[in-house]
Amino acid sequence: MSNKINIFGDIRVCWNCSDPADVVEANKDYCVECWTQLKNGKSIEDLGKEVLDNDSLILNVVKP
Repeated sequence: MSNKINIFGDIRVCWNCSDPADVVEANKDYCVECWTQLKNGKSIEDLGKEVLDNDSLILNVVKP
């Protein structure tokens, strides 16, 4: 079992897969993989492949 302390030092776990959670949305804790799946319908790995394979894909970068 992995360490459940997230990047902020909190002990929170993803409600879906029990990995350490770093995102809270609608009062549910999510790990990055599950949150990405929820928002995009694709895994992080699939999104990475899509970006690398699609030269015409335009990424919008917003300065903080």
